[in-house]
Amino acid sequence: MRPVRQVQSPLLVGRDELLVLADRMIDDAAAGRGRVLLLAGEAGVGKSRLQWAIIRKAEAAGFRVAMGDLSPHDSQLSLAALFDMAQGMRDDPHLKRLGARLLAVRGGKGGDSLASRQLLVHEVVDLFLDSIDAPTLIRVDNLQWADELTLEVVGELARRAPNLPLLLVGAYRLDELPLASFHREWRSRLLSQRHAEEARLRRLTYEETALVTSLIIGTGLPAPREVVAAVYERTDGNPLHVEELLAALPDEALSSGRAIREAHVPDTIEDAVLVRFARLSPEAQSAARAGAVIGRCFIPDVVAGLLDRPVTELDQPLSELVEHGFLHPFQYVDQGYYDFHHQLLRDALYGTVPPGELRRLHARAAEFGSLLVGGGEVHKSVHYERAGLHQQAYQAALAAAEAAAAVTSRRESFELYRRAAANIPEDLPAGERAALFDEYNDAAFAVDDVQVGVETARLARRWHLEAGDPIAAARALSFEAGMGRRDVWPMAERRAILDQARAELEALPASLERDQALAEVGEFEVSLVLDRDDIPAAERILEELAVL
Repeated sequence: MRPVRQVQSPLLVGRDELLVLADRMIDDAAAGRGRVLLLAGEAGVGKSRLQWAIIRKAEAAGFRVAMGDLSPHDSQLSLAALFDMAQGMRDDPHLKRLGARLLAVRGGKGGDSLASRQLLVHEVVDLFLDSIDAPTLIRVDNLQWADELTLEVVGELARRAPNLPLLLVGAYRLDELPLASFHREWRSRLLSQRHAEEARLRRLTYEETALVTSLIIGTGLPAPREVVAAVYERTDGNPLHVEELLAALPDEALSSGRAIREAHVPDTIEDAVLVRFARLSPEAQSAARAGAVIGRCFIPDVVAGLLDRPVTELDQPLSELVEHGFLHPFQYVDQGYYDFHHQLLRDALYGTVPPGELRRLHARAAEFGSLLVGGGEVHKSVHYERAGLHQQAYQAALAAAEAAAAVTSRRESFELYRRAAANIPEDLPAGERAALFDEYNDAAFAVDDVQVGVETARLARRWHLEAGDPIAAARALSFEAGMGRRDVWPMAERRAILDQARAELEALPASLERDQALAEVGEFEVSLVLDRDDIPAAERILEELAVL
């Protein structure tokens, strides 16, 4: 095996102005004038490393530090970053009480959805405010994968920060915040109302690339000009790409710009990672692939379980991965954990797992849910789905969707019902299918997805009829008309759907359930006549509803 070459630059290059800004913000926060810093930039540009530099500065200034991290699967987990943060507080004598109280937070605050969400957000924020009695840094990374509730809590903390000894740092990949998403709206609101300051991390200049190249090659002399030119040409100054390219190159290429240009090293970060990965031992490769499937940080016991090997056999492979810069070890909640140096490394290695092995590893990962950091029904449903185990994926997604709905996490609930619907077992009874599509329809209504709302209303009606429940089937018609109103369907079309629903219900024997369904139809009829400004007709319908 070739000698291990330094992978990461020992110095943080090209971020001096941001470190000066961080120093000012730390001073302000220490004096009780809280600040909020949002770090934006593409993958691999150095956001995480800058955050760690800021954390070390804050710790040196006597700050308490709380950190929450997110992975792609967390986008459907309500308050994911804050629960991750709470787990990390367990060993901090100043913050462990806050951590315990955060972990005990539950939804179901009563009232309508908006009121319930606001009560929950303010409850969580108040827990933080009660605990910030000394200079504190709160860091949340990878906010492009945050759920709505996490963003609302971070936003409310940002609004309250000026009167607190608080430095709030968040980071996201700006290019991965979808247009018209709630992430974009959240960011725009914070910046336009001046609750936060955004710093965009740029790529390295030619001169900065030269310095990083010299530091990594490590000869004690400046890197040859032609070498620097070749590295800059192939990486365009992306710091992670610079590091991965230099680590992937053969030793003889490091002194020759021509050799670097002609080296058989692909131009993407991902492929450069794989060139390095191919040099590892088979045991280290196997452990790294298992870690990539887990999706976030892990303890050795979980990797051992996925690979069906004794944990003692992983000591050398994990050490090799650390030595070669793929993983970094750390203490988390009284245990030794490992994580990838960057999500791009994890993504690159995930793509190397053969399909059959991938399904097997995902199935095992789901079984180890309680040992996964942040593990829960959301993560289990992802692993089961990717393992092709539809029954288990359906059950986990449904449980997670119901939990998200309990805390009025609308978008997360909607996406989880989508996953549940995509994994419906073939033998699921018609009544349970109908109930699923009723809930999915409610979730679509909450996020204003008209197309899915109409489709789920029709599917709910189909399965209610199959299950022999004509009242629920008629109610589904009124829900379809309601979604049609949002899509500005012609009034005659909506009228025909509501007339059909009313006729079906009036043909049934009188009962409390039937009358309640008729009242719902009446409410949609009121909306219909009000849309044409027919106030007398609306009053007549309301009078009829009063006697039901």
